[in-house]
This record gives sequence, structure tokens and C-alpha cells, in this order.
Amino acid sequence: EDLRVWLMFYISEDFRKMGVECFYDNPRVAAWADVLFLCCLPFHLPQVCAEIRSELPQSCTVYSFVTAVPLPRLRQLLSHSSVLKPEFGFIGSGSASMWTSAGPVTDALKDPAVVAATCPLGMSGGLCVDIKWFVAVLYCLLNMCTTLSGGSQKALELMNELFLLKGTSPSHNTLQFTLLSFINASFASTLSSDEPLPWINLIDAQLKETPLSKMLSEHHALREHLTAVYCSVLGV
Repeated sequence: EDLRVWLMFYISEDFRKMGVECFYDNPRVAAWADVLFLCCLPFHLPQVCAEIRSELPQSCTVYSFVTAVPLPRLRQLLSHSSVLKPEFGFIGSGSASMWTSAGPVTDALKDPAVVAATCPLGMSGGLCVDIKWFVAVLYCLLNMCTTLSGGSQKALELMNELFLLKGTSPSHNTLQFTLLSFINASFASTLSSDEPLPWINLIDAQLKETPLSKMLSEHHALREHLTAVYCSVLGV
């Protein structure tokens, strides 16, 4: 199936040859997309959100590149809880010069140093991202697994398979996701394996402490494992 991408600007011939299509219908893409990227000026955001707000299904994840607009404002504009927005920080580092190099992104991601610098759990190169953003990404995947599988046990199995945690030895049980990795103990105790997990509010996951954020902050081995999976996916 051809890749369908809705863009509000000129699309190059190279992308057209790859099967990318250009449309000028924001409500249409909002109703169609599983993941929607907000790429506009802050001045245009209220109008864009007004166009798409009523078309967004619950399962659509909105990823905002509008850095000047905080999550509470995005929630207000979109009336939608499945929103991701990275919060970047900068720290002193001698390797920060890597970002000044030019070249295609696909070539850059073959460089182990660049891949390590982009990993959200071990970012180097002077750039860092709030770990709660990565937590929200995992909750987003959990929501998707819940939609695909239905029952909570099946959703957990999909998450563990996705991150190569299924089948680890008994001595590495702490590296497996369980219900308590994502929800509190009182709610987990009432949930049967056939019942679906609750739909996780991604905005709240980025603004508040969660069982998963606590787990990641306390388990160095899990962070190391997820970092290794990230690098292996990119062939490093």
C-alpha cells in the first residue's frame, strides 16, 4: 500500500517517486491517521487544532513538534489525551559538535556515536530528553497493544516480545513488564487476564509520576536493556 502523507507544503519529486502523496485536508488526515504529527507555527496551531479536534479518534496519537506550546495547552486545544511532546535539554559535552555535521539523516543513523546520542535513555552529544516522554511513548505502545490484543495478559506479552523481554531467564525476571510496571497495585489486583488494560492518558503520563517512570528510574539493568534494543533496531 502506498504511503499516504498529508503535508501543507510543497513535496519534492523524490518523495513522490517513493509513493508519498500530498493533500490539503487536515480533517481528513486526522480521521485516517494512527499517528499524527503537528508541524506548524505556534500562531497557526489554534486554527489547525480547531479543524482536526472533532475528527481525532481515541486511538490516534498526536505528536507535537510545536515546541513553544506546552502539553496543558495542547490538551485544551485538541480535547485529546493521546498527545506526545518531547522536552529537550542541553548539557555541556565535548561531543556536541556532531550536530553541526551535514548529510542525509539515513547516513547519520549508521554512525554509532549519532545513534547513541539519539537514544532517549542514554542521550549524549549535549542533548537530553525528559524520561517522562519516553515513559509516555511506552504507554502509547501499551495502548496500541491493548487495542490489538484486548486482554491485559496478551497486551503484556506483546510488550515483552516487542522489547525482547519474553523468554529471559528466571534471574532476569525484573526485566519483564508486568501489570505493576504500568498500573498501581490496587487496580492490578482487580484486573483479570482477559480484561483490557485501561486507556492510558499520555499527557498525564508526561506530567505526573507513574509506576513506569518509577520502575525506569530504579532499574538500571532495564534501562541498559532498552538502550541496547534501540541500538540494535538501528543496526548498531
